[in-house]
Amino acid sequence: GKNPNSIYAFHGIFGKNFAAFNSNDGQTYAWNCDQILGIDKWNPQVAARLCNSFTFVKKLPTTQKEKAVAQITRVLADANLSKNSRELLEKCI
Repeated sequence: GKNPNSIYAFHGIFGKNFAAFNSNDGQTYAWNCDQILGIDKWNPQVAARLCNSFTFVKKLPTTQKEKAVAQITRVLADANLSKNSRELLEKCI
């Protein structure tokens, strides 16, 4: 749903589960970025908070870092991305 507390609860737990969030195939990065893009359209504050799940990217092994940065770059390419989400994601890469 569109309840911010539900979104925080689910994404917060998921984003803090380092092993699950950093799957070898990088699909979790793509999924999380899809969520950020979708939520940003109707609630930029919630989307910006979800961007915090990428604050560790610079510390990842090279292959994981490349996958995460590719997805973050995809989000940053959206001209309609909110200012807050953009600023947070730019700091992550």
